[in-house]
Amino acid sequence: MGFLGHLRGLWALIILLFCVPSHGQSPPLQGTTYVLFPPGQPVSTNLEAICKRGFLRPRYDHNDLPSPGYSYLRRQATGVNSLESLFQGCCKSYGSQEDALTLKCALGVWESAMSSYCEQEFMVKTRAYHCCTKEEMFGCFALWAPNPAYLYPPPKIQA
Repeated sequence: MGFLGHLRGLWALIILLFCVPSHGQSPPLQGTTYVLFPPGQPVSTNLEAICKRGFLRPRYDHNDLPSPGYSYLRRQATGVNSLESLFQGCCKSYGSQEDALTLKCALGVWESAMSSYCEQEFMVKTRAYHCCTKEEMFGCFALWAPNPAYLYPPPKIQA
C-alpha cells in the first residue's frame, strides 16, 4: 500500500473518530420515529379510536429515548404522555349520549397540550417546533400528525 493508501486510511479513521456519535448519542435511524408527534386532532371520525384504543398507544419512557442532543424528543414524549392521560378523563363518558361532550373535552385537552408543548419549546434556546411559530398553530399540528386517525398499529413513517 502506497502513501496515498495510508493517507486515505488515516482520513477514514479521523472521520470515524470525530463524526460518528459515541455510545448513548446515536441519532434516530433513517425512517425511525421515536415519538409519534404531533398527536392527531380529535374529530368525530377518530374519537372512537382515541377512546377505545388508548391503552394500545405507546407511553414513552424517557430512558428509552436518545439523550444528549435529543431533548426535543423528551418534550414531545412528555406532551404525548400527558395528553393520553387527559384523554382518559374525557373518554369516561364515551359511548353514552354525551359523545359531543366527549369530543369537546378531547379537543380542549388536545389544544391545551399542544399549547403547553409550545410553551416548553419556547423556554429552550433552540429552534421551536415549526407549528409553534404559526398563526394557525392547531391547524399545523393537525396537518403534520403522523397518525391522525389513531390507527393501531400506527402506519410506518418514512423520514
